[in-house]
Amino acid sequence: ARIWCLVAPASAMSLLADKRWDWVVLQEHSLLGGYVIDGAPRMAPVSLFHSSARELVKHVREHKAMPVFFMTWARRDYPAERPILTNAYLDIGRELDVEVAAVGIAWEDVRANAPNINLFATDGGHPSPAGSYLAACVIYASITGKSPKGAPAVIEGAPWSRELQDVDRSQKVKLVEL
Repeated sequence: ARIWCLVAPASAMSLLADKRWDWVVLQEHSLLGGYVIDGAPRMAPVSLFHSSARELVKHVREHKAMPVFFMTWARRDYPAERPILTNAYLDIGRELDVEVAAVGIAWEDVRANAPNINLFATDGGHPSPAGSYLAACVIYASITGKSPKGAPAVIEGAPWSRELQDVDRSQKVKLVEL
């Protein structure tokens, strides 16, 4: 199956038209396209996210692909955003009959039940390797309907090279070790 994670709306339409995709993963960031005001992050109105989601889902379906929403998690220092994000994704998923990969819900479950697992990168917003792995497991389960239980705890592969600005296929390193 071909799966595409849509992250850049400017080039999204051309990528969608250029190849055949089975699944397209749609994700907004933890501020729902928000802003920074006086140095503090602010969440954008949910209505803007929903409007964009409707348009993108329409295009994905026109190209005969299945959309799935990647529900993001709240930033470490902004836990009050959690219910806003959860409801924003679940509401639009229900409205459009689109599967929601509930990464944000899984994220909070791990934080509550296994607080020794650090899901955040040092910036408090992006994922650590463990957070990325959790997100991948939730997306896998959402798309396939299968449990990721028993998936490998160590993943090896080619690392990103800042010098090359690409994946360095000449190397193989541990990408994740949980």
